Amino acid sequence: MELQGNPYRIAKPTEGILWSGTFWGNKVTYRAVLTSQYLWLWKELTIPLVSIKKIILTENGRLMRIIFHQGLIHRDLALELCMVDFFSRRDHRRLAEAWAVIHKAWLAALVPAPENSMPEGLKTLLSQASCEVCGNPNAALLESGYHISFGILFSPIEVAKWVPVRPYVCTRHAIAATCRNNLVTSLTGYFGIPAIFTGPYHVWRNAMRLKQVFLVSPAVALFAGICGMLLPLTVIVLLYHWFATR
Repeated sequence: MELQGNPYRIAKPTEGILWSGTFWGNKVTYRAVLTSQYLWLWKELTIPLVSIKKIILTENGRLMRIIFHQGLIHRDLALELCMVDFFSRRDHRRLAEAWAVIHKAWLAALVPAPENSMPEGLKTLLSQASCEVCGNPNAALLESGYHISFGILFSPIEVAKWVPVRPYVCTRHAIAATCRNNLVTSLTGYFGIPAIFTGPYHVWRNAMRLKQVFLVSPAVALFAGICGMLLPLTVIVLLYHWFATR
């Protein structure tokens, strides 16, 4: 049986494309692709058209607001997008054109449902959701990520970036993903100030979310946290050994 995985996190479509363009939203650039079923924004966020509740232009056409139901966490989410021209000015005309295409595709995909009930198309998608790695139906959404940081705050060379990763996975692969993200943070997230302080925060936040969502044992959460401290701990041990042998 073909694995359905996470309908809110799919590979970038390459066929059946109705429209493509670039949105800006919350300091993020989205290379959007629209198909008859999905609005793909980036590798961590796809919006099934049947999950959209409202799509409107606001602020006199300067913003497009999409409200959709994230069925994996049983919550409505809102996303505000805009488009800009070559000179980084708001492009009302192109945004209106994008809204018209997306709105038309949404209406075509939407099957009317009774008031306050979930559309059948979305129910079907959610019933097929499973671990993105192995297909285990006993899965949950893992809100994790890794941190990249180099340089000193407010300096010309400062680079500080939190990269969210939100897979829908079973407990085994949630543990693996958390350890992997923490290991990446260990290697890239401690260089500079305030990274030496924020790095551990991100590591232990990942570990605590793993524990809260998947109810893993404290020992497993501790191990996931230690994975994010490998490089700093190694440096501390080496420094201690160097001073002790002098």
